[in-house]
Amino acid sequence: MISRKTTKLIADAYAAHFKTALSRDGIYTLKQEEINTFLYEQEYEYAFLKIVRETVSSDNHKRLAQAIMGLHTGETIAGATRGSSDSERQAIGQTFLTKLAEDILNLYETLPVYTADGSRVTSQEELEILKTAASYNRPAARILCDLISRLEIDGYLYRDGHLYSTESSVIDERAEQDYLVGLTDLLNLPNATVIKHHLELSEEHYVNRKYDDSISNSRKVLDAILKQLTETIYQKVKGTPPPPALLKNATDIRVFPEKQGLITTPERETLEKTYGLLSVTGGHPYIAEKDQARLMRHLALTFSQFILLRYQGFVANNP
Repeated sequence: MISRKTTKLIADAYAAHFKTALSRDGIYTLKQEEINTFLYEQEYEYAFLKIVRETVSSDNHKRLAQAIMGLHTGETIAGATRGSSDSERQAIGQTFLTKLAEDILNLYETLPVYTADGSRVTSQEELEILKTAASYNRPAARILCDLISRLEIDGYLYRDGHLYSTESSVIDERAEQDYLVGLTDLLNLPNATVIKHHLELSEEHYVNRKYDDSISNSRKVLDAILKQLTETIYQKVKGTPPPPALLKNATDIRVFPEKQGLITTPERETLEKTYGLLSVTGGHPYIAEKDQARLMRHLALTFSQFILLRYQGFVANNP
């Protein structure tokens, strides 16, 4: 599912691309004819075209952005879907958001890229003018770079002019991440803040295309969960805090849960291999860095959820 963060980027991209290049008294307006023609040519349904025309009649690019954001909640199409439930409106909104994202990305595949030669400029002001001129035809280019990364976090890949959902072949990563946070809160781990911190960083670094850092923080999520579970189980079983040396040894924090029956030997061995794979950063042959980071993040989230669910069962059977 397209998240609110991704929806905001879709909205920002359309607002940036279809607003006027120049402002009137500091206020930018919307290229009404261009946005209407663009959506018409992309074969959007009549009801949606009518909603957009009514929205952009205010000549305000910010209202266009608000209308696109309202697709996520279903608010924008509420008037056209009377009798539908909120969840049904949101499902329809997801369909529109997916198409809007694909269409704006496809548009930028066709727009020419102009480069600014800054080798002859004599001042910072001249350089800024050149940069502005270079981006004139592609005002949403930077936003779309972030949008592609956010879409991948949500479980979508943009390839060859199409936006593909990866949820049928791998996990719904957004739902997986949200569920993982919920489990962390539910199980009252000693320091859930650390787990959430690394989880947020793994996403943030992925979006910012710092793929090694993303993988590293994905591994730290799994590492923090294993360490905190070992600490909690030791305290429960032994009645005393674990020795510091136990929590500092990566092998020990995997072996101790195995000895307590939390995981089986084959599961512990698989976990060790996965942890080792997550520890090997840098480019691998035959796979792009971003795909590697995305899949490593999938692995970390999956195993993190697996071990937390095992612990949830362990607690239920050992009150």
